[in-house]
Amino acid sequence: MEHDPQAIAEFHALGLRTLPVTVIGDTVVVGFNRGALVRALRLGEERREEDVSANNLLARYEPVMGGFLRANRQIPDAQLDWKSPERDRTLRGFVYHVYDRPDLVLRGTATGVYRYEDIQGAFITAESFRTTDALVRHGEAVLERLRRYLGGAGESELGLQIDSYQGMLSVRELLNLALGHTAHHLKQIYHYFGSLGIAPESPLTTEDLAGIDLPSELF
Repeated sequence: MEHDPQAIAEFHALGLRTLPVTVIGDTVVVGFNRGALVRALRLGEERREEDVSANNLLARYEPVMGGFLRANRQIPDAQLDWKSPERDRTLRGFVYHVYDRPDLVLRGTATGVYRYEDIQGAFITAESFRTTDALVRHGEAVLERLRRYLGGAGESELGLQIDSYQGMLSVRELLNLALGHTAHHLKQIYHYFGSLGIAPESPLTTEDLAGIDLPSELF
């Protein structure tokens, strides 16, 4: 879409600012929101929100965040300014952006909001992280915050509604979306490593990511 002027014009005409976006009739679904897509398509097989417990979410986050942190540790400092051909952003910004998504949800549990502007601000904040070690330490801190939150979260906490750029969504839904976002970007960083001449250490497999909602397309 970035190279299609007509598509860009249609995108802005809808008042949208982020991808992916799915338009089904008069319904606009921002992001890969499985529940919203199922409802819009009337598939009748929506996963019940209450089926995803705090323990279940944490059990999914641990290997995915662990895999991304492992990949992060492999990036030489000199490669942090590398830019992918698909997006005009540095590898530094890409990595920080991945950690920022679940962190923004956790912040939203206190503020009640989760804005698109917060996501865009991540790429500015990322520039203050000048080394791989600094990014890794930040990612480890985010994972620890997830452990603490999910370790004590009950149904009332996970069911809390947050005013997000994707609409009113529960903490559970937003954390599940952030998990899919992390897993998707983990697959992308393995792809980037091919261009950087880096062999991923103990990469996660398709089987390891089974059950996580994420797009089938790599880009």
